[in-house]
Order: sequence, then structure tokens, then C-alpha cells
Amino acid sequence: MNLRQTVIIAVFLLFLGLVISSRASFQTEGANLSIWQSTSPFVDSNHVSHPLPSFARGNYYYVHTMTLSAQDRILYFAQKNSDGSLSSWQTALDNHGGGGHGYTAITVDNTPFHFRNGHIAEYLTRSDGTVEKINLKETNQRTSFIGRRYVWDTAVWANFAGSKGYVFHLGGWDMENYNYVNQDILRSAVPVGSSFQDTGVNHPAGRPGKSAYYNPGNSNYGFIYSGESGGSRLWRMKVEDNGNLGDWQEVTSLPQGDGNNLGDMFVVDNTLFAVRGKKVFRSVLGTNGELSSWDDSPPDLPEEQIDVTWTDGHLEGASYGIIGDYVYLTGAKKVFFAKIIGGGTLPTTIPNVSPTPTTASGYPTNTPVPGNQPSPTPGGKKPVTCCEIWAANKCTGGGYNSFDLFVGTLGSIAECEAYAKNPPPFSYTCNCDEHCDRGNEHDPNQQCPGSSEGKSKCSTTDPKDFKVIMVNKELCTAPTSTPVSAPTATPSCSPGTPGCPPATGYPGSPTSPPTGATNTPIPPPSATSIPPSSPAPTLPASCNCETIDIEGNVTKGQTVTITTYAKVEDPDKNNAKVLTMIYYVDRIDDNQNSKNIDRSDPIGAIFKERTTDKNGKTIDRYYTKWKWTIPITSEETEYKVWVKINCGYKTSVTPSVIASLLNATAKQGGSLLDSLLRFLGRLFGISGSAPSPTPALIPTPTMTLLVPTGARSLQLGTFIPATTTFLEKGCAHIRVRLR
Repeated sequence: MNLRQTVIIAVFLLFLGLVISSRASFQTEGANLSIWQSTSPFVDSNHVSHPLPSFARGNYYYVHTMTLSAQDRILYFAQKNSDGSLSSWQTALDNHGGGGHGYTAITVDNTPFHFRNGHIAEYLTRSDGTVEKINLKETNQRTSFIGRRYVWDTAVWANFAGSKGYVFHLGGWDMENYNYVNQDILRSAVPVGSSFQDTGVNHPAGRPGKSAYYNPGNSNYGFIYSGESGGSRLWRMKVEDNGNLGDWQEVTSLPQGDGNNLGDMFVVDNTLFAVRGKKVFRSVLGTNGELSSWDDSPPDLPEEQIDVTWTDGHLEGASYGIIGDYVYLTGAKKVFFAKIIGGGTLPTTIPNVSPTPTTASGYPTNTPVPGNQPSPTPGGKKPVTCCEIWAANKCTGGGYNSFDLFVGTLGSIAECEAYAKNPPPFSYTCNCDEHCDRGNEHDPNQQCPGSSEGKSKCSTTDPKDFKVIMVNKELCTAPTSTPVSAPTATPSCSPGTPGCPPATGYPGSPTSPPTGATNTPIPPPSATSIPPSSPAPTLPASCNCETIDIEGNVTKGQTVTITTYAKVEDPDKNNAKVLTMIYYVDRIDDNQNSKNIDRSDPIGAIFKERTTDKNGKTIDRYYTKWKWTIPITSEETEYKVWVKINCGYKTSVTPSVIASLLNATAKQGGSLLDSLLRFLGRLFGISGSAPSPTPALIPTPTMTLLVPTGARSLQLGTFIPATTTFLEKGCAHIRVRLR
């Protein structure tokens, strides 16, 4: 082996380590969302929610409302149903006390709070979802936030492995000084206390924007992402479990959306989502906090999320919640909800037993029951919550004698049923010796009648003293705390066939090697080959739709074939390929409201050719096909068929690439070194020509679909014009009315 060959092999091994490190840093292809659906209206035309906040707690979603003159300040709530929809809206509290400005509401360890005008307001919730009252925890509203009285503000809860962490308030408009002054980042340990402390760090924006928190894989550190109100800049900051903060780093700006570009920002598993008008974007997060390129694969909202906001770029309150495997966003008059696809599922409640509110609120304190919640699942995935457990409050003299004590959550149907039949001992203290004030009631002698543990100590194992509330039942069908994972390819499902996932994985699924790769994969280099502190490289990737065609007899009861083409522009520089496409069918009613009625599984995209588009740009063209049978209905029906394109990285060294090297040795002759040198020549352009996509560089599963020929214009088939009307055609959607 000469020196040149040795250098090339060394470069290859370094490249292999970097790629594997990069792919490991982005743990999966990330979470995504299904089509958005809408609830019934929560207010009439005379009332609004924005710029006020919304939040989720347990199995309930809450919306603050008012008139435009800040009257009728009603807090509404609805319970999540098994299909993700919300029950009818009910009044949780007839006066939430919020003003007309935007302000922060946040759920911390299963307890909601809002921060407004110097108040630390705790929502005292009951097990039926109603709110008994709002308890002000601060001693002095002019000192609780180091002399600031914030509105138009933003905050996050940062929790860690084995720690409830901290709430970080990231700044806003100060009503005390009547200006945006010194955007101090303040901190309170959880459980939230009566005041926040200064961290000595300031927000980099003059007007802080929407914020989100990400903990990679149940770690002892996490990252805060925060933007600027009225702008697109975005920053990231590392947070440690001791409360220490790193430096702000500016990252890729939020993408341009449509309309007013306003909306929420939130994290699902390892994916950051940003709402910009009607558009919804996502970025997959790495373990070092790095962001992948923004893509718009999540479905758009039916309308802009935010309808009422203050002028001059003042921030509206965060208005989203995550319950089980559904995301909820408050719109103008309705709440939009979408199911989480891939990337794991989030628990309905934080998976730990939280004490009930402190004695200052008049609630009792409890002793957590050990071992009554699921452990985190392998790979950092968060567990599924199958039920919430509440205990009866037996304290006298101000107690409710109702199920108001939150015990914890369980991760399987079997555990929930077993707990309901034979609960373990549960103890709590009637702790109002110093302060027990509920309205006009005051009783310093609150006690547990007949208790053998002393007048202030209660305990019970009676099943009648517990309420087990089932949640996420559709995900909790087996007696195990392991969550239901995304579907994966099976030997009986041919990759590329409609209804089957691709062989090389899609968002949320594990990556499986292509069929026929029988060689033993070369193990990745040890972690010490790449310093842990070095951030893995982020490779840009972007794909776009090109056209969509429909072939066949487009009438009711007939099966048609829908073909979608997508492209990667400037493929020599754009390190991207089309991974999969998902087809959706929506039924449109007379009011132009849409309801999803059918969808495909992710279908693996087939590379067709490198060519030029109509503008003369070089592109890599991909396509998929999907067969859809049009439902038979008696009435006139309008449908929208649309496609979401999932984009991924093109350059990666996988077991299939290693296998292609070994197979090439046998087919072309020569040594393994010869094949390696040929591979590196193609990979790094040593021959002087730009590499074209080949099976070795862009591994694609073998498909049985036929490549269409001829022009890719809309194929209307042999339908009867009198009964079928094509209303609209874009590059990734078709609308048709059938009579």
C-alpha cells in the first residue's frame, strides 16, 4: 500500500466517522403531524381568545377568552376524546382575571400558572377539569420578578432526567417602567415559589419572542430556543440541571410563512415546530441542540392561527398544548388539532408523581406512591400515559371530600386496572395549621377524622378513595408500559407498494437495510474518535413538489392512480433526496371545511432521472404512485387529494453502502482496496466529474411500480364530463367535485 492509498483510506475513515456522528446526533428523522382538524367554536363573534394564552393540563385543554374591550374574561375547557377531538366546551372559571395584553400561561409539573403584571398565578384545578380559583403565590407583585411587571412575555419549563428543573422567564414588556427594559432572564426552581431570581443573563432580542424547550433523550441538560417578537431571528441556549445557563447562539432564522407570519413554536420529541401564519414548519433537533434545515412537510392550518394581536410587534400569549399523541393550537374561534406521526409520543402528564399544591393554597400535601409511573423507554423516548390517578381529599374544615389529590400516572391498561382494584397505601397531610384560607373559610384545626396516625395525617388503601381516569386508550391496548411505535416494514410487505412503508425508514421509523444486504455491517468507530464537544455537521436538504397527475376513470366507486413528482434543485450542491410521500384525501363540505377521510402510509420515492426543469435548472426528479378508490355517495361531493413530501439527506454511509463496496469487489474483480478507491473517487470527485446519483450513493429500495412515459400533464382519464369537475390543480394537490 503506497502513501496515496493510505491517505485516501484515512480520509474515508474520518468521513465515515463524521457521517455516523452526524446521523447519530439527529436521533431519528423526527416527528411530524397529520392533517389538522377543527373543534367546534369556543366563542361567538363578539369574543376572542388571542392575544391571551391557552394551555393543556392532564387530559384537558384550556382557552382564555374575552371581548375586545377585555370584558367577559371566561376560561373555557374541553376534554380530549379517544380520537383526538375535544368534547363540548365548558366553563372552567367565570373570571380568569387576565387583562387585554398577551401574557404567558404555562403548565409546570401538572400545575398551570400564568405570569402577568408581576403576578405568579397558580390555577387550582379539580379532577373534573374545572378550576376552583387562581391562587396568587407572590408576596409582592412589584418584587416577584426583580421589580419588573411583565406582559407580552415568554417563559419555558426546563426539566431534566431525575429533576423537575426550573421555570425560566425570558423577558417582555415591563409595566413598571412602561417599556422593554433589560430583558433579564429570571429563574424559579420547581415547585414554583413566590418569586423569581435573576440569572445574570439577558435575552438577545430587544423584544423576546415565542420560546420552546428541548431535552435530548431524558438528559441532565437541555436547550432553550427563543425568537424575537415581530421578527424571524432565532437563538439557542444550553441549560444544565443545576440551573446554569450557557451563551446564546444565533441559529437558522424562522422560515417565511404566509399572512401575518404569527403563530406558536413548540417541541415534539426531537422536533421543533414553528407556525407562521397558516404554514407549519419543522426542524429535527440534534443532541447538541443543532437544527436541521426547516421543511414545510407538516400540513398547513385551515387558516392563520393568530387573528388578534397588538400593533407594533407586541407578543401574543403561547396558545398550544400537547395531550398524548395530539397537538392542539388555538385559532381565531376554533382549536385545531393534529395527530403526532413518528418520533415517539408524549405523555399526557409529566411522568412523575407530583405533590399537590402547597399549604399556602389550602391544599393538603401528599406522600408520593413509589413505582406508580412508567420508566422512560429506550432511546430517550417518553412513555405513554394510560391513566391518571386521583385520591379523595378527606381533610375536614375546608377540604372538599372529593377527588382533588393528584397521585400520578400509569403506563399500561393492566397497571391502571390493577391499581383501581388494589391501590397501594397513599398518605397525605392536612397541613393548614398556619394558613388555610378558601374564600371566607378559615380553619386552623383541619384534621383527618378517625385517623390512627394523628389528627393531621391521612392514609387510605380503599379503592373507593381513588379515581382512575383513562387517557390515550387507543395507544394503551396491551398490558405493557411500552408505547406503541410507528409501523415498520415487515417481510410480508413489499417496499414501495401502496400501504407499505419504505425499506429505508421514514420520519419516526427505524432504518432498516435494503433487502439483500447480507454482509455484516462494519461497526461504527468508537465515540472517542470524535470529541463529544464538537457539534456534528448539519447538512442542508430541501425538496420541492413538481406536479401531480391522476389517471383512470374519475367517478364514484372507481380506483384511480395518483402520481406525484418531486424535485431536488441544484443536486450537486443541495445534499438532499426525496425519501417518502404521504397522500391525503379530504372531504370538503359546503362551508369549505375539510375533514380527512383517507391517507396512505409513507411511500418510498423512486429516483427517475437527472434532468432540467422548465426553468432550465438542473434537478433530480423523484416520483411515487398511489391507488385510491373513490367512495360511493348519493350526494354531490368535493374532495381534495394532496401530498406531503418528506426530504432527507443524500450523503450517508450506511451498511448498504458498505455492502455495495463488498459486492463490487466480487463483481468487478480486484481487491477490496481497489473497490474502496473507486468508491472514494466517485464520492469525492477525484475523477474530475461531478458524481451522478447511483445506487451506491443514493440507496433506493427496489420497487415494483412502473415509470410513466410521455408528458406529465394532468391525465383526466375517461370520466364523464357531466358528473366530474376538476376545480383546482397545484404541484401537490388536486380538487375535484363528483356528482
